[in-house]
Amino acid sequence: LFRSQPMPWDKFVAARPAGTSMDFRVYVEPDNFYSHEFADPSRWTSYRLTTLNSDETLFGYTAAGSEVAAQLQTLLEQNGGRRTSLILRLIIPEGLLSRRGVVIEEILSVRWLYIDPPDSGS
Repeated sequence: LFRSQPMPWDKFVAARPAGTSMDFRVYVEPDNFYSHEFADPSRWTSYRLTTLNSDETLFGYTAAGSEVAAQLQTLLEQNGGRRTSLILRLIIPEGLLSRRGVVIEEILSVRWLYIDPPDSGS
């Protein structure tokens, strides 16, 4: 089952709708960009998030040592450290100061197609 993005990635980057979880097909790469609320690498793990047909980049963060961080680490290692295509549930927390930061809440699929569609995050 293929579903489109909940909104165009470029619009998501520009509008930064806070407080709503959304599921995006993204390329994920390890990164070392830490700023604002995510400035402490002992608390956060950083990932570069991009999408097909867009030059816009966001930085996704997971709590260091969390299950999501461990899953992402494993998936990236299995792909030789190269960018990996995933469907992630992302949220921009209310009041976030980081202009390029988002929180990765969950890995929904390890490919850009759902085998079993997840429940909606909304």
